[in-house]
Amino acid sequence: GMADLLSLACDLSQKMLGPQLVFKNVLEAMVMEVKAIHGLGTTVDIILRNGQIKEGDQVIMSGIEGAFSTTVRAVLTPHPMKEMRVKNNYIQHKVVKAAQGIKICARDNMDKTLAGMPVYVAKYPEEAEVLMAIANKALKEELKSI
Repeated sequence: GMADLLSLACDLSQKMLGPQLVFKNVLEAMVMEVKAIHGLGTTVDIILRNGQIKEGDQVIMSGIEGAFSTTVRAVLTPHPMKEMRVKNNYIQHKVVKAAQGIKICARDNMDKTLAGMPVYVAKYPEEAEVLMAIANKALKEELKSI
């Protein structure tokens, strides 16, 4: 029946796609939602597909007025088996590795962040300028398509 068909699909997926599912330390993340939470300020919900984000990282995101840089103050995740969108307490982490949904609290400019845009992490000050240019280019391309 249907259970056997689903089981077969899962087994084949695991066997054939397993080698392609490998963790890479290159950051791939996207902003899903921006909202203000009492006690935390403006936070950004992010889907972290690959790589890692930690407290103190310099993140580059696209905003209404262009790309901007800010420092991560806290990296939060919901409790296991809880939804991120429901208001409840969060677990604070020093480092989060992919793949999962996370909430980021940062120092400033978070209210200007645009949902659907990629997130970049600069490891060096020189890298921040290059990543801001990449973020601005991605923003211009997205705005052209509207």
